[in-house]
Amino acid sequence: MRWFMLVLGALVVLASCSGRVRSDARSRYNHGIDLMAEGELDRAESAFLDARSGAGADQPLRYSAAFNLGMLHTRRADDLEISEPQKALEELANARNWFQDAAGVRSDDEDARANLQIVARKAQVLADQLNQGEKSLEARLDRVIEDERALRDQVRSLMEAVQKAGENADPIGFRDAFAALATSERELMADAGVVSDLAADELAGLDGQDPEQMQQQDKLRQMQLRGLDAYLQNARIAIDDTRRELRKLDGKRSHLRATAALAQLKRAREQLLDPVDALKGVAQDQNELFAHTSARLAHGTKKLVMPGEEPAAERQGEIPAWLEPEHLSERQADAFERTSEILRRFQAASSAPPPTDPNSVDPKTARMLEMAGLAVPFLEGTVDAMEKARDNLASDAMDLALEQENEAMRNLLRAIEHFSDLKNLIELTYGEQQGVLTLLDPERAEANPAAAEMGTEARAEEALKAVRRNVDRASRMQALIAEQRAAAVAQAEQGGDEAKAQAAQTYDLAETHRSAAHGQLSTLLATLESISNGTPLAVDAASPLTTAAEAQKELEELRRIFYTIVEHLKELHRDQGETYDATGELQAKDDLERGEFLPPLAQAQAKHAALGDALANALEQQADAASASEDPQAAQEGEKFAAAAAEVRIALESLRAASRVLSQAEEDAANMSVDLSPATEEQPIALEHIQAAIEILEPPQEQQDQEQQQEQEQQEQEQQEDISKQQAERRLQEIRDREAERQRDREEAQAVEGSGVDKDW
Repeated sequence: MRWFMLVLGALVVLASCSGRVRSDARSRYNHGIDLMAEGELDRAESAFLDARSGAGADQPLRYSAAFNLGMLHTRRADDLEISEPQKALEELANARNWFQDAAGVRSDDEDARANLQIVARKAQVLADQLNQGEKSLEARLDRVIEDERALRDQVRSLMEAVQKAGENADPIGFRDAFAALATSERELMADAGVVSDLAADELAGLDGQDPEQMQQQDKLRQMQLRGLDAYLQNARIAIDDTRRELRKLDGKRSHLRATAALAQLKRAREQLLDPVDALKGVAQDQNELFAHTSARLAHGTKKLVMPGEEPAAERQGEIPAWLEPEHLSERQADAFERTSEILRRFQAASSAPPPTDPNSVDPKTARMLEMAGLAVPFLEGTVDAMEKARDNLASDAMDLALEQENEAMRNLLRAIEHFSDLKNLIELTYGEQQGVLTLLDPERAEANPAAAEMGTEARAEEALKAVRRNVDRASRMQALIAEQRAAAVAQAEQGGDEAKAQAAQTYDLAETHRSAAHGQLSTLLATLESISNGTPLAVDAASPLTTAAEAQKELEELRRIFYTIVEHLKELHRDQGETYDATGELQAKDDLERGEFLPPLAQAQAKHAALGDALANALEQQADAASASEDPQAAQEGEKFAAAAAEVRIALESLRAASRVLSQAEEDAANMSVDLSPATEEQPIALEHIQAAIEILEPPQEQQDQEQQQEQEQQEQEQQEDISKQQAERRLQEIRDREAERQRDREEAQAVEGSGVDKDW
């Protein structure tokens, strides 16, 4: 009773202080309640806003008005969710703000906090639905990146056009072209704004959750979105700067700002990527920078001509207007900063104190932490080389910069390699070992242009380095095989002892071949080190080439265990398709740019041809083995292998023809214009027959079954999301029902007490 009298006394004091203003505010609130019950949401909103604004020190009224504004916007969101989901998301954001306001007035109120959590979760579910597929945050950001890259390339072309017009050319003559690019940049500014809004909506939904109840993946996403927002805002500033420089007809400054915008967009995208995937993106950019630095060195450095000598013939054309030291240095600085950021994350992860309970960390996470620690020294070498390259580029010391860029790339690839899965690690070891055989075998070396230019001692030194890397890789495979063996046996648990034994047998065989390969590689390493130190080999010692070939055989057997021929064919089809696209793009470029990109393209095409030959041989061997069997089913399989082998042999002719065209073009590019169209005519023929071989071994129906299985898994995931959505909606409905019940109680109390306000507290 004493408490009631105190409250009543407080209300009397409040009433005397606020007077008619308070009475009007409560009257407007009561009117809002009636309007909301009648479905007049717009008029109800106006009434609640008036009540909230005029509440003054009336805390109960402030709370009630804010709470019901939250409920009102939630009702609007429900009505709009199907027809206009984007507007529904905006309404949920408004509801979230009002529930936060109500919770701020009454920090101990459970209903406001519960509604805040439910609305935040509902907004996140709706945002996820809106942001699927091509409309997803990641997909939209990828498109902005591609469009900004295309615009930067257009700026480069425009700069070259101005350059070709002559030193006295006035950029005003290109005003329309500059204006068109400025308009495109303004549109990109708007697109980046949409991405920023989507990220902000998703982040707001996560921020509205109770931190103590958030899942770890939600906390990670929250941190990623905050980093994304910071870089995205920097990108928008750089995009706007680019637009202004284009309007000023300043090609150089607009190109630099467009490059800066692209760099910031990439860094924004990398916030949502796995660190290893981010490193792969850096490696791709570093490789492109190496090619452009090589072009600057080849075409931008004048060589002194001694009396009686002819000018250097290899200096072809002018340096592109955009290919300046400042531009190259900024790109290297960007790669340096991106790599440094990832290095800091790895250093923090690897230096963190170990958990008190080792069993609390799953093996996969423990291995990732271990790999991060192993990658740190290579990333430290990467950033050190990148920093030196950046400074050398800024001072136009292209030869020194090129050496440091190459060193950075080597270290970067070694860092990435530590995160490779078993199949990729086997493939890396196998590919490196093929290179070792080329270096050690004089006949193979003579047929390989790069190896042929090296002397015997240089080839031996390179082989020694490669074998050291392979010994390390073969050693690391052991833990991966053991890890996958344990997982496979556990997965086969339901199949009984026979299934478990079969799973174990596969990985035991893999370990046998790995151990044998590691032994041969270790022997080869010791032999090459002895030769390097000048120590004579024992009379009965095997030659390095023989040992290298034995190691290669073991790696081939290891490779067969984990790679099916169909997988290799699909990989060949994918890689050849990319090379075909790259060849077509290069055909459309001028001679200067062709000279830059032809060497890696020719090497890729030669690699495709070599793989095609190996696959054809493997298919023929399997066909022969199946034909020798008395089992009718095996004979039928043999016919499939033979038919697939025939298709690959036909494809191989085109693969080799395209390889010859590109290799010859690489040789001729320094002295004459080259035509790549013969290669682009052969490449699609090869693709057609490779696809035919795939369909023979894996008929379309089997592929369709796999696609249906993937679709079914996706549907199951969507059903789980629907269940979560229904749970959230059910919880929100419970709050609404409780609110309606309180409303009825208030009306009954009002009828009894004659109160002048519907108290919603």
